[in-house]
Amino acid sequence: MDPYIGRPLPRANARALLSGTARFVADLETPGQLWVAFARSPVAHGVLTSVRTRDALAMPGVLAAFTADDLPVDPMLLQAYGSGSGHTPFSHPVLARGKVLYHGQPVAAVVAESREAATTAAAAIGIGIEMLPAVLDPERAMDDAVRLHDGAPNVFSRTTSLYGLDPEADIDAIFAAAPVVVGGDFSFPRQTASPLEVRGLVAEFDQAAAILTMWGAAKNKHANRARLASWLRMPEEGVRLVEVATGGSFGVRGELYPEDYLLAWLAVRLGQPLIWVEDREEHFRSINHARDQHHRMEIAATADGVLLALRDRYLCDLGAFVKPGGNHLHYLTGSHVAGPYRWQALELLAASVVTNKAPTGVYRGPGVTEATFARERCLDLLARRLERDPLELRAANLLQAQELPAAFVPLKKAAGRSDLLELPPVECADSDYPQVFARMAAEVSQARADAAASFEGTDWTVGLGVATFLEMEGVGPWEQAEISTEGGRILVRVGVSSIGQGVETALAQIAADLLGVPITRIRLEFHDTAHIPQGFGAFGSRTTVMGGNAIRLAVEDFTANAASAAADRWGLRTDEIAVTGGHVTAPGHPGLSIALTHADCTGFGRFEKPKPGYSFGAGAAVVAVDRGTGTVRVLRYLAFNDAGRAINPAIVAAQIAGAAGQGIAAALGEEIEYDENGLLMTRCLGDYDVMRFDTLPTVDVHLVEHPATDNPLAVKGIGEAGMPAAPAAVANAVADALGPAGHQVTTLPLRAERVLTWLSADPTPDPAPREHLCSTM
Repeated sequence: MDPYIGRPLPRANARALLSGTARFVADLETPGQLWVAFARSPVAHGVLTSVRTRDALAMPGVLAAFTADDLPVDPMLLQAYGSGSGHTPFSHPVLARGKVLYHGQPVAAVVAESREAATTAAAAIGIGIEMLPAVLDPERAMDDAVRLHDGAPNVFSRTTSLYGLDPEADIDAIFAAAPVVVGGDFSFPRQTASPLEVRGLVAEFDQAAAILTMWGAAKNKHANRARLASWLRMPEEGVRLVEVATGGSFGVRGELYPEDYLLAWLAVRLGQPLIWVEDREEHFRSINHARDQHHRMEIAATADGVLLALRDRYLCDLGAFVKPGGNHLHYLTGSHVAGPYRWQALELLAASVVTNKAPTGVYRGPGVTEATFARERCLDLLARRLERDPLELRAANLLQAQELPAAFVPLKKAAGRSDLLELPPVECADSDYPQVFARMAAEVSQARADAAASFEGTDWTVGLGVATFLEMEGVGPWEQAEISTEGGRILVRVGVSSIGQGVETALAQIAADLLGVPITRIRLEFHDTAHIPQGFGAFGSRTTVMGGNAIRLAVEDFTANAASAAADRWGLRTDEIAVTGGHVTAPGHPGLSIALTHADCTGFGRFEKPKPGYSFGAGAAVVAVDRGTGTVRVLRYLAFNDAGRAINPAIVAAQIAGAAGQGIAAALGEEIEYDENGLLMTRCLGDYDVMRFDTLPTVDVHLVEHPATDNPLAVKGIGEAGMPAAPAAVANAVADALGPAGHQVTTLPLRAERVLTWLSADPTPDPAPREHLCSTM
């Protein structure tokens, strides 16, 4: 039988998704189910004086309405991963109590017999608010002139990190002596994920069994089960979360929201099944936002372009409350600032600040995408200053193959500082960064020449931009799997989740190869916490790395148990038993054979990996800019990514291409916008320019396979790998096309009106850096 690993097999669930037979939350119908709708704050900031439900309750089909006064006060807060344990002043209430802090914050909930009745009644909830000034600029928020949370400053955290390849380095001395220092202010706009279908939940409480079941949970089932059980004061086995089909997560489905908590509580209280499905406008108001970072970065280098040190002072806008993912952003950003370059030292000064916007969480490539944009734009500014080719400058400063593995470690000078956030070592895995980059440079240079020739004699100018990155992947700390037999098939249960990345196929390929059975005999199960005791889910590009290696260990245990059982049955020693070709046999004893698919045994595997890996990637964009209108067209995008060992090359390439498409859209048009009063102006996909199939440029994916050394399967996570380089590469390409005016490309998105303004402005750079409030932290 030919190996399954390495084959581009079609996705196991493709037919259901393409035929429309896959079951999403909105497709679920439970007998007697009631609909839930939410009344949300119409303003960004104010004192909540009253919530009137009388008119809503009088409407036909309305059964109940709930406000914060109906809920228990203490356990109704969403946990924020701040310092210490328990809740903090920045925790998110399920329903607003006392104040509202962003446009769209849930204030009340209505339960009705139909969706129409519920949404109509929710709109009739009377919300009394005494307006307060909206704090939207994170830098201005730092002065605490208007505090969002009683008894707490607007700055949630301030951290300093000092690390580099040389632990003895003195970064102050390096910058003081450096022949060349360049820098700038770089802003990444507020964005969010836009899955194909919006969020929804179905909740049902079985009073006889005392079990709450919720359908629609994705990504982190077991952690969310534990939080819900604790909050409801129920045992974990009394809460069951079941995944259904999803049109992607991209980070925003990973944690619990107010709606999750409230539907759980309502289902237990009312004893009837409930359903809630948001619309797209509600999605933009209620989903976690992301990005929204501001960097002040400086690079020290020699006169001939050798990189010496980097300083980055960056500000993370957390929105109104500190969500679990949002609190990690300053850490995730700092862990990725170095990239794959040879820095003696880096200094990172970070602040996380609350504002009157929707809470911030993670979005595909969190931290690494923002850090890569600032660093790679800064490197292009250095290349311009030195009159060096940006590709050549990068190639000369990449960590060499003979230097790997290498690690960015804390500087000794930082020891003892009370404000220090000591990042764990960023361990650059074995690979060959210069070789991969050289392959990309040769191909993209020809692509630029071809594009320039096709636009010759027009108002369009062609530009080329590149970017490289290291991305944290294969995040642990553990994952587990169980194997058993079921009706002539192998049942593999694993604690990861499916969020559209092809888990069903890739992990089945691993199991089939290791067991030596046809893949049609493998059934993978990961959907239901009732059947899978524990797991960590899908995040941090971990599913294949962690889940696949857990399956490998479970296979070893399963086959050992099968051999032991066969030896007992046949009266033989275990060393007389062999497991090969999907069968248990006894060589030298003809006729003794049992198919593994009929073995009466089980296997368990728990794979532990305390540290994440860091994989290499690079992207290049060829763009054309209409100098008359400012319109930007991405003509071609090339992605080079190290997958370690590609279990299914087709799925890997699709993941990278899809992420690259999101990254290109992030560069060109995606932006969550608020007006001066904090009212959300982005309410539908007509306001938010996501990438569509008809606007996606050609994306050429080139897989590189340098086997990972931190796991036996030698795989590396790639679920987010297409994203980090794309916004930076597109921005660098536009800057290249703009010529002398290109230094102004310091913020996204690259909309036509902004590009046209840059073309019309004085192309001379301002030599005086602007003061950045982060520098005074």
